[in-house]
Amino acid sequence: MIVSLIIAAALWALSVVKMFAYRRGQDHTVLLCSMAFALSFTTDVEFVARPLDKFLGGDNASNLVGHLLFSCGVYLLSRSILLAAQPLRFSAIERGSRIALVAVLTAQAFTFSHIDAPVFAQHFTTVYGGQTGAVWYAIVEITYTSLVLAMTSYFCLKYYRRMSSRIFRTAFLLTALGCILATCTEILGVEWVVRRHFNDLANLSAANFLHDYIYVLAVLVLTAGLALPSIWNKIHRTSQRKEAARWVSAIEPIWNTATDNRREMRIGSRTTAFSDTVRLHRMLVEIRDALLGEPNLESSLGESALAQIDAAELWLTPRRTRSMEALAQ
Repeated sequence: MIVSLIIAAALWALSVVKMFAYRRGQDHTVLLCSMAFALSFTTDVEFVARPLDKFLGGDNASNLVGHLLFSCGVYLLSRSILLAAQPLRFSAIERGSRIALVAVLTAQAFTFSHIDAPVFAQHFTTVYGGQTGAVWYAIVEITYTSLVLAMTSYFCLKYYRRMSSRIFRTAFLLTALGCILATCTEILGVEWVVRRHFNDLANLSAANFLHDYIYVLAVLVLTAGLALPSIWNKIHRTSQRKEAARWVSAIEPIWNTATDNRREMRIGSRTTAFSDTVRLHRMLVEIRDALLGEPNLESSLGESALAQIDAAELWLTPRRTRSMEALAQ
């Protein structure tokens, strides 16, 4: 139960990060992925699973719901990585991925229906793993998860160098490592399921006793990889907003002086509904227009003011396209 609590808490934390970082128009696959995984592992926590099972009608239905959510989470994880790494090939791969997911969900529901599990069990496989249906119920999920996570780690390692920044490359590497570790736990799970079926747990390999530790590590590494871009983007955007506000405060007196004779043409003062980056861009444009139209203005502003204008334009250069697009909307 402790392991499930740690994993569920990490995944809910990731969901919160993704919710706060979400912006209109962004792809929300990672958010859905984190929520599917978080709900899945929450159903494995006893004080949640027991009342949920009663609500669903008993017969360990909460276990089935949790495992179906887990398979959906695996699909969404691979989808998010494929979309980021190979957007041009995404549609073709996506069709096959959806078909595979539907087949796996159907197989999970079918095999579960052949398990006689009338009494709620916190450790489902431990209690009912002697039944053939329970073995296939576990093997279907393990096989699907192992293949998809292996494919996901492959794409992460193959395409991480193409990411635009060091942060995204690091995130891809962490995601790959998390997938590899998770795949290892799934492989170890095969041995546990088979030995439980034949009531031979005493002969488990030494590696299997590390299963829970590797699983927690895998989830923590994976959540770090998925959360890193959102956390970095939030920090970066906050820093950029503060820097833009500082530049607006520095340039505004120069802008007031430069456009004093052109007040009817001012737009900078009317861009308060937009970001400070947009406002700064508009102010600089108006200052340059004034400098072109008034030959004596340059000398009246002075070298210090002109140097500040140049510095502000240099800072704004990589942001100018976005600023103009926002102003035009």
